[in-house]
Amino acid sequence: MQHDRKLTKPRIVRKVKCDESKPDCNRCLSTGRRCDGYETEQSSQDDLVLYKPQTISRPPSFSILSAQESRSFQYFYEQTSSQLSGFHGCDFWSGIVLQLASEDEAIRHGVVALASLHENFGVGRVNGGDSEHFALKQYNLAIRRHMNQLESPKSQAGIECHLAACLIFISIEVTPPYQSVSDRAAYFTQIIRGHFASSLSLLKKSFGVFEELLRNRKYLQKTASHDLLKTFGSQLNRLESQAVGLVGAKAWGTPYASRIRGPPPKLPKAFSSAAEARDYFEYYANAFILGSGTSSGPANVAPMDNDIQQGDLRAQLYIFNHWSNGLDDLIGRSNNMPANERAALGVLQIERLILTTSLDVITQRTSVDLQVMWDKYTDTFAQIVNLAQSILEMVESSNDKAPTSRKPYFTLDLGLVGPLYDIARRCRDPQIRRRAIGLLYAYPRQEGMFDGVLAARVAERVVGIEEAGLGNVTSCADVPDWARLSDVHPVFDLEKKRAVLFYQRQLSALDVGRIPVQETIEWN
Repeated sequence: MQHDRKLTKPRIVRKVKCDESKPDCNRCLSTGRRCDGYETEQSSQDDLVLYKPQTISRPPSFSILSAQESRSFQYFYEQTSSQLSGFHGCDFWSGIVLQLASEDEAIRHGVVALASLHENFGVGRVNGGDSEHFALKQYNLAIRRHMNQLESPKSQAGIECHLAACLIFISIEVTPPYQSVSDRAAYFTQIIRGHFASSLSLLKKSFGVFEELLRNRKYLQKTASHDLLKTFGSQLNRLESQAVGLVGAKAWGTPYASRIRGPPPKLPKAFSSAAEARDYFEYYANAFILGSGTSSGPANVAPMDNDIQQGDLRAQLYIFNHWSNGLDDLIGRSNNMPANERAALGVLQIERLILTTSLDVITQRTSVDLQVMWDKYTDTFAQIVNLAQSILEMVESSNDKAPTSRKPYFTLDLGLVGPLYDIARRCRDPQIRRRAIGLLYAYPRQEGMFDGVLAARVAERVVGIEEAGLGNVTSCADVPDWARLSDVHPVFDLEKKRAVLFYQRQLSALDVGRIPVQETIEWN
């Protein structure tokens, strides 16, 4: 897609009939307009400014902590907070949590538990050891202290402490299980100890609390800052995106993000950082995906799977081109930026390529499932894999880690696992898709609820099925449409070390239409 840079000319904004959804008209929201169909509460100018991250230079010290607790707290400050923040950084983990831990005992125990679990995951400690017992004890203490605060009328804990505790508890539930580093099959998209249901329940309850807070504006003005609420909202939205991707839109129900989203922010002429560019991208991408205000499609999940709903494409393209021009401007100023900022810009370039592909795909929808349509994007897929490899190498180089000493990486932020997995199963070029799988194996990453190594295993099986019996496959053209799979969906069983793989396929060139198939993948 060519990025139109002629954005300074005035344009006529047509009046859009309001659908009267609350708190904002979804039809207006999906096109980036301010709703004029009904009155809403006046927003301050601050509502149009997205939060800018802040960090603290050193962790607070606590004389009341034991030696083991102090060690875990230091590990959180030095390792866990930066990994959880992802490529773009997150002031919640690098600043807010540390500040709240100095005031709130529940937060303090939660941070210690999370750091201990994260360290176990990184060094490959097995279940049942003293470190696991310590982490569970800290987690139980955090829950107990938090429940006491909720039940006590004399509690001084603020709203921000309650929301932070919810996010910390969710993070503990999604921390990967501590298995041997050499046993890469142990990295699962399941939640630690299989507590998937409790994690989703916590997330939904957190949204409920947050939504109730937003309704009570007068109370909010006395208890929590506007910037802090924006930070919590962003974290919840990103976790919801992952949850919908795992359980499906129908099982999750109407996305909470559509109910807590504020008024559309005005795109600036230039972005000051990759994090700022990402915030605006996420806002408008979610608004577009939720455009019709229905629950028939997932929120910000797998855009390359045709899940984006048809909206006002003309307006969306205008917004996307405006954002894309801002990203190009930021990239042009990136030569002297640190490695982590350039890596974050690379992730945004991947997001742009994926969205460009998605916008092109939805304009060519047909009633026939033709998987060969993906072949036209082979060059784009190659570009994404090249970007992903350069990002991973850049991050590794900046951390001064030798390939032989790579440790699994855990973050709550999505970045590379999803795009590489999509390419491995969508791109039928044998070299490109195998490069994508190779990167997932070579750089073991768990991004939130999505695990890179297990995604690679699933993609490997997809490749094996599609290329079986075809002889020497050297290009996309060697994989006929009838041999290609669609609607691939794995369901993992943590304890039994297996996955049930659901997909659709034709069994031969003589068949008409694809049929649903399921099979079991097992590993040692």
